Amino acid sequence: MLTILSQSQQKHRAELERIIDEHIHNFIRVAAALATIKQERLWTSTHDSFELFCKEKFDKCKSYGYELAAAGEVVANLIQAGVSERELPSAASQMRPLTKLSAQEQAETWDAAQVIAPHSPTAAHVVRAAEAVKAKAPAFELGKRVTVLDENSAHYGQPVEVVEVQGVVVQAKTETGQTVPFLSNELSRGAKPSIEKVSAAQKASKPNPVENLAAELEVEKLRCEALEERLEEAIALLAQFQTHPGVVDWIASAQALMA
Repeated sequence: MLTILSQSQQKHRAELERIIDEHIHNFIRVAAALATIKQERLWTSTHDSFELFCKEKFDKCKSYGYELAAAGEVVANLIQAGVSERELPSAASQMRPLTKLSAQEQAETWDAAQVIAPHSPTAAHVVRAAEAVKAKAPAFELGKRVTVLDENSAHYGQPVEVVEVQGVVVQAKTETGQTVPFLSNELSRGAKPSIEKVSAAQKASKPNPVENLAAELEVEKLRCEALEERLEEAIALLAQFQTHPGVVDWIASAQALMA
């Protein structure tokens, strides 16, 4: 059922539609204007549904209008959180992961995405940041060494030292002295990375000869640690058979190997 808008509402809707028409290629302004029309139900004077309003206005399916409106709500939330117009997301792909979060999570996620990709966060950066915000990983203590578990990072599998914590972003110093931002859910205090993935990550990063040697040593260290764990498990398993001479000799040899 159509409704009658007040003169002020009619004037407001006309101004918003003018913004949409004149700035159709400005994603941020169109999204914000459309979000206001949806929230204030200004479409009800001419259309039976918001979908029909969007279809007529944009000559596209209703999902496009809803996507723009949802993006506009994100923009409003980010501005309220203190994000400047220059720092706002500029593409629909950056917005989509944010629309599924609360207003507070949107601000935390966008802040984190801008830190890990300061030049231009992609949709992938925003998705990773959103996962970190939702994971609510425990804070890391300054000065502690943790392991990088981000498989897309050139530092995957390497120990780094925590130097600063900014929300879900952890600034950490690598073994080469470089300070790199990591997401808190992509770091671990105890988990060990896959040896195969460490090797693949090191090859992908194409290090120089010195770094290559360091990488090989790191992989060998991981292999040695894995071997020691298996030997310890075998020793514990065979300890009940120590009356057998062969078992005693094997355990002695294994313990000597780990010494």
